[in-house]
Amino acid sequence: MPLSPSPAPMPASPSSSSSHADAGALHRHLRSPTLLVSLPCLCPLASAQLRSPLRLLRLSVARVNTSQQATNTSPTMTKLVFLPILLSFLLPFSSLALTQDFCVANLLLSKTPAGFPCKPAALVTADDFYFSGATPPVKIDPFNISFVPAYVPYFPGINGLSLSGVRVFLGTNGVVPLHSVPRANEIIFVVKGTLMAGFITSNSNVVYTKKLSQGDIFLFPQGLVRFFYNVGNTTAEVFGVFSNQNPGIQITDYALFGNILPAEVVEKVTYIDDAKVQRLKLFFGPRTLGA
Repeated sequence: MPLSPSPAPMPASPSSSSSHADAGALHRHLRSPTLLVSLPCLCPLASAQLRSPLRLLRLSVARVNTSQQATNTSPTMTKLVFLPILLSFLLPFSSLALTQDFCVANLLLSKTPAGFPCKPAALVTADDFYFSGATPPVKIDPFNISFVPAYVPYFPGINGLSLSGVRVFLGTNGVVPLHSVPRANEIIFVVKGTLMAGFITSNSNVVYTKKLSQGDIFLFPQGLVRFFYNVGNTTAEVFGVFSNQNPGIQITDYALFGNILPAEVVEKVTYIDDAKVQRLKLFFGPRTLGA
């Protein structure tokens, strides 16, 4: 008997062929040397600051786009490959927080942009996570205040945790003058006394002020000029917390008059006459405050 002709193969549906093509493209893309180079460079980012990873991510995307053009990889597949990476950058992270419980600073080694290297676990003690309230404060005589910085060199347990603190004591009429904290948000908690606190916005110079009493909390957004001063009849005490292990501080008075700029330059940029500039430069003088 003659054999019946075999049925003709069914044509692949557009969606099916597209899926096979995308799967093949994805397979080729995952084996692409460019991608293999790009992805590992993102792995150590748990121990770097946020800006550096974002620059590396943009570089990696550019490399993969070049690879995509060379291999005709589907843009959809490129997005699928990078989606988990992009989502990981939306999650808050701090140095080494993704790889271990903590990274107590090894103060015997040099500091890096991401903080101090970790002390060997066998050498970590409870004292590394403890900051003594009896630490002698640093005085700033012109403003009748003193402070105790709880930064990494004094409190090694906070290394890599995007966190630091400060205790501030304000004598009668004591003032924490106009200053900015360029790398951190700041929250202050009034331990005792009565204060007036405020900050100034950057775009329209709107001033927000609030009278604070014992137990009150006030927030200063990152980078904005802020101040607080004692309005009570006794010494006030404040505890501040920063969202960075190295928040930085720039006091306006020292920035203007405690530098090495010639007096005529300061006069030109401030519209303050020469006699006052000379007096203020002599009064404040070059110095470094904070960390």
